[in-house]
Amino acid sequence: MRTHTTTAARLVLAALIMLLVRTPLAHAQNDKISVTAELGNASVYLGDTVILKVIVEGTDDADEPQIPEIPGIDIASLGGGRNSSTFAVFRNGRTERTERLTYIYQYSITPTREGSFQIPSISVPVGGRTYTTEPLRISAVEPPIDTDALLRLELESEEAYVGQPVRARVSWFFEGVANNASFRASELPASIDVLPLPAQAGGRSEIYRINAFGAEVQAVQTQGVVGSQTRPALVFEVMLIPRAAGEYQIGPVVVAFNRVQRRARRLMSRSEAPILSVRPVPSAGRPPGYTGLVGDYALALAASPTEINVGDPITLRLTVRGPEPLSSIDAPDLGADPDIAERFKPSADGWESIRQDRVGERTFETTIRARTADVDEIPPIRMPYFDPVSGEYRFAQTDPIPLEVRRTRRVTAADAIMGPGRAAPPSSRQLERGGDGVWALQTDPERLMADDGFDPAAWAANPAVVTMLAAPPAVYMLASVVVLARRRADPRRARRRRAISRARSLLARGEPSEAVRAWASGVRDMPSEAVTAADVLALGDKPTHADAALLAGVLLGGEASRFGSPDARSTAEPGKSEIRAAMTRLEKHSRATGAIA
Repeated sequence: MRTHTTTAARLVLAALIMLLVRTPLAHAQNDKISVTAELGNASVYLGDTVILKVIVEGTDDADEPQIPEIPGIDIASLGGGRNSSTFAVFRNGRTERTERLTYIYQYSITPTREGSFQIPSISVPVGGRTYTTEPLRISAVEPPIDTDALLRLELESEEAYVGQPVRARVSWFFEGVANNASFRASELPASIDVLPLPAQAGGRSEIYRINAFGAEVQAVQTQGVVGSQTRPALVFEVMLIPRAAGEYQIGPVVVAFNRVQRRARRLMSRSEAPILSVRPVPSAGRPPGYTGLVGDYALALAASPTEINVGDPITLRLTVRGPEPLSSIDAPDLGADPDIAERFKPSADGWESIRQDRVGERTFETTIRARTADVDEIPPIRMPYFDPVSGEYRFAQTDPIPLEVRRTRRVTAADAIMGPGRAAPPSSRQLERGGDGVWALQTDPERLMADDGFDPAAWAANPAVVTMLAAPPAVYMLASVVVLARRRADPRRARRRRAISRARSLLARGEPSEAVRAWASGVRDMPSEAVTAADVLALGDKPTHADAALLAGVLLGGEASRFGSPDARSTAEPGKSEIRAAMTRLEKHSRATGAIA
C-alpha cells in the first residue's frame, strides 16, 4: 500500500513539473513572434504606387490587420500569403532542420496629393495577442514637367443643362518612348456623374485600361497631329452628366510617365481645367411625365401580329434613339397613357430591355391585348424631353399602327367537319340521300350526327373521352410553362456559364488578369469592362477573403503591367492552379450563401 502511494505521488509530481516546464516554453514561442512593416520606397512620385508589406514572423497563420484611413493616400489590399522556409544544417554528423515561419500581407499605397504622410502603427492579432508595427513615413512629390509632351482636356460644350450629357475627351501626345504612365484627375463633385465610354479602336490599335475621374476608362493608342507634327497619342473619353446647376471646374488631368532615352526619367504633363456652366431646365411648360431627359430623342415602334382576335397578345418592340448614355433610360409606362390603357391591357411584367450593340439606341419589348373588337390601331407612344438647342420641351412619339381585331366566336362541330373556308349549309335543309362518295354526307352535319344516334352531350360527358382530349393540351401547356419559366430564369445563369468558360480559356492562354475580369463579370452579372478590383474583393467575406484578395491582386497586377508603376508589378503573381482554385472556392461560397443562383 505504501509503495502504491509513493508511485502515485511521483506521477503527480512529474505531471506538475511537465506543466511548469511547458508553460514557459509556450510563452517563449509567442515571444519569438515579431511584426514589422516596410515600404518599397519612402519617396514616391504623385499618382504612382508603392507596396506596403506587413511581415509577421514566427507563425504562418495571422489575422489580416486593419489599415487605418490616411487622408491624401489611397490604400488597397493585395492580400496575404505564406512565405515560410526550411534550413538544413549538418552539424556533428547530424542534420538539423530549422523552419522559419513567415506570413506577409501586402497593400498598394497611392498618394493623391503632394506632401509627407505618416503611416501609423498597424495592429496585427496573432494567437490571441496583438502586435504593433513601428510607424512609417512616405513623401509624395510631383515629377518635373515634360515640355515636349502635351495633355489636352476638351469638353464637347462648356455650357449645359441639368441632366444633359457632356462628352469630355482627354488626349495625351508624347514623343519617343514613354511607359509606366499613371493618370489622375482632380476630384469631381458628387453632383456630376461620370460614365466611361468604350474606346473606338480601329485596325491594330491597342486598348489600355486606366483610372481617371474616379472610374476605370478605356484608352486607345493612336496617332494625333500637334501643330505640323504627327505624334503617338493615348486618347480616352468619358461622359459627364451634371445633376445640379452651378459652375464646375473639370480637371486638370495629370499624367506621370517614364521618358526613355539613354535612361528612364520620370516626368509629367498637365492639362488645362475648363469650366462647365450648368443651368437648370425651365419649369415653365414642363409636361407631365417628364423624367429629366435632355437632348434630341426619337422613338420607333413595331408590332406583331396586327391581325388578331380580342385578347390575343401583340408583341411591341420599342426603339429609343438619342444621345448616350441610354443605360438609365426607361420606356414610357403604357398603363399611365389613357389612350392605350382604355383600349389595351398592358403586360403586368412591363417592358423588357433587349440587349444590342448599336450605339445611340436602346430597345424594349412588351405585350398588349386588345380589350374589344372596336380597336382599329395602336395609338402613338409619347416620351417628353427637353431640347437644349431650341430651349423647349418636345415629345418623341411613334407612328400609329393599324390593327384588324376580330371578335371571338364559338366553334361548332359543323366547323370541325366542314373545315376552314367552307360555308355550312342551312340547318333547315332536310337530309337527303345523295350519290356515292364522301360529299354525299355534307348536306347537314349536325342533323346527320343526330340521326345516326350520336349524342354530343353524352359523348362530352364520358370521362374517358374527356381525359383523352384534355391530356395532350394539358401536357403541352405544362411543357410550355416549364420552357418559359426556364427561359425567364436562366439568362443570368447562361451569361455566367459563358463568362466562366471564357475565364478558363483566358487562364489557359496565360492571361490571368483578363481571366479574373471575365470570371468576376459572370459571377457578379455585370459587363467585364466595368469590373474593378473592389468588385472582386466584395465577393469574399471572412472565410473567403484571402481568395478574393488574391484574385483582386491578380487584376491589379495586370493593370500595373500595362500602366502601373514598377513597384506595383514587383509582386509575385500566383500560378494558374492557385487562381483557378480561388475562383472555384469563391464561386462555391457565393452559391452556398445565395449570392448567386
